[in-house]
Amino acid sequence: MGCFAKNYCTIIVSRALAGVAGSPSVSVFAGVLNDMWNIPSDRLGVLAFVMYGLGGAIAPSLGPIVGESIVATYGWRSSFWLTSVLAGSCFPGMVFTPETFQIEIVRQEQNAPRRGLVEALVPALRRPLELLWFEPVIWPTALVVTTSQIVLFILYVSLPVVLTQTYQFSPYHVGLSFLPFMVGTLLAVPALAVQDRWKRSLRQPAPEDSLVGVKVAGILLPISLIWLGWTMRPTVHWIWPLLSLVAHGWSFAMEQLSYPVYKNEIYGIDLPIVHSANDRLDGIFLADDHVRGDYSCLYTSTVGATEKGRIVACTKQVRGP
Repeated sequence: MGCFAKNYCTIIVSRALAGVAGSPSVSVFAGVLNDMWNIPSDRLGVLAFVMYGLGGAIAPSLGPIVGESIVATYGWRSSFWLTSVLAGSCFPGMVFTPETFQIEIVRQEQNAPRRGLVEALVPALRRPLELLWFEPVIWPTALVVTTSQIVLFILYVSLPVVLTQTYQFSPYHVGLSFLPFMVGTLLAVPALAVQDRWKRSLRQPAPEDSLVGVKVAGILLPISLIWLGWTMRPTVHWIWPLLSLVAHGWSFAMEQLSYPVYKNEIYGIDLPIVHSANDRLDGIFLADDHVRGDYSCLYTSTVGATEKGRIVACTKQVRGP
């Protein structure tokens, strides 16, 4: 639909359908990994879980790098065509993936009847909301992750404006400016490996020992935003504000990767429902990303990148505790 859209409403509907179809895979795949491995005691399972999370952490930086060049060369419809091809290439793997949920496997072996649609749908919609509002772990961790994603969305729409106005970057240069963010994301992998090795060396490790990197990221992320805001000016070379994205990418990846591992140790087989609860919170705060993006561009043009960087960094620091 997006490839052939002729008005804004069609684009909105196509994105809504893409969200409805694509969001369950995030929760379901986490459950598949838990069915296949005993995480976190199985090292291979932990590695697979980190790679799964790393894909979601790298995508935010890979998207602008590829997208800016493609859109600048072939037009905005090309981005929809590319994502359609990529999603279509994943479809065969989704269709032929065998069942991994033990309860469902037993049901199929016994030819037991399935639950009715209403009987299955009501708990599926109710339980994530119950976890979100009544589980003491879910709400604060989901809020931290969602806030990081909000800041990243703001960066998506404001950084191209600032780089174009301040340093006269072309669309190709704007896309490449997200490379430091990707580098920081990749640097989170060895940091997680060191953290995992340190945790395994403890006599009685606790799930909270998986959050050491998150504590560092909670301090480093606001620093990176202040760094970006203060150095983004014509009198400072463009390399200095872009280097702050390395710290931003590392902090973002540590938060996106460490919290799922932590919650996996606590909830185990219920992790897909926990991810669904996180998606509910994401939907509440990230659904208005177009409005927030337009406001962000207007605010950046009005008060400048330095003042905006301070405010966003202070916002991140407030939610740190």
